Amino acid sequence: MTPATIQRLLLAAVILLLTSSEGKKVLPSILGINYVQWGLAVISSLILPVGIFYSIRAIFIYPEQRRQSGFACLLFSAIFSLMLICYGVGSPLKMGLSHTLDDLSSEHLLPELLHGLQSSDSPEIHLKMAKSIFVCSGIQIPYRLENGAYTVYQPTKQDQDLWNGTKATNEEIATIKEQQNWEVKQMQYLMGLYAVSFFIVFLIGSLHLMYQRKSA
Repeated sequence: MTPATIQRLLLAAVILLLTSSEGKKVLPSILGINYVQWGLAVISSLILPVGIFYSIRAIFIYPEQRRQSGFACLLFSAIFSLMLICYGVGSPLKMGLSHTLDDLSSEHLLPELLHGLQSSDSPEIHLKMAKSIFVCSGIQIPYRLENGAYTVYQPTKQDQDLWNGTKATNEEIATIKEQQNWEVKQMQYLMGLYAVSFFIVFLIGSLHLMYQRKSA
């Protein structure tokens, strides 16, 4: 592969990456489709290591154009490394965001409220806990009265409005969390794809060069 071809390959790699990242914003109905995005990812994961391999080879085969080949190799390597870093760092960051979303949801408060209800002997605290449990979860739970009897908490209109707001927030958080978890898996798969593609390209390329030398 000549240095000129390598430069065209570099241009193709840049166009592919821009199409993958920005094209889905311009044409989401076409370029935003999952299998289209994966197709672009597979192609770019192969082009980048191929470019690295052949630009290294061109440094030795075309000494008169060593500077151009070295610059192309540097760009290919930088882009490839950047992609790995983005996927490698982005995955744990999104996992951390997913855990933060758990803390924002009212569902994680329910065990604490139930524990407070069970551990207290005060009827006033029982009433407050029963109210808080309903607002956080929509569950009407029995609580103890001053005479020692138990009754199921009956929410007021204000309680019902608060629960409706909490429910809508929990559903929105669950949707965002599901999207974050899906993106984490995508990044992990893409990082693996790039690593495997790099290994395969260099293995096949090295074997091909060895075969050429033996044939010569």
